Amino acid sequence: MPSIYNYTDFKAFLIDEMQERSLRNKRYSLRAFARDLNFSNSRLSYILNKSAGISLDTARKMAKSLGLSDMEREYFVSIVQANYGRSKKLRLAAAERVNSQIKRRNFKLFKTNFSGLL
Repeated sequence: MPSIYNYTDFKAFLIDEMQERSLRNKRYSLRAFARDLNFSNSRLSYILNKSAGISLDTARKMAKSLGLSDMEREYFVSIVQANYGRSKKLRLAAAERVNSQIKRRNFKLFKTNFSGLL
């Protein structure tokens, strides 16, 4: 699975995840991906191909179906809201959360990778 933290657009993440799955299984399709996410294939196709976003409930459901960790789910929901929140205020608050989550994750990676040097 690609790292969610490399994305600021949930649709790009979903497309890459689907492509990665299809590389492991040549018969894997949009229909199979939709099934794995508990969505109809028409709904998933609409989400991926239209400029409209998804609701927070849908984002949470999707993140859970993808098997993301709690921290990754929080990030996924935040990037959805940062891009498609209903108001500018919600989008800005979500963008702040995204930046904070990236900084927190980078610090954890640094601490893990260099803990022997500290």
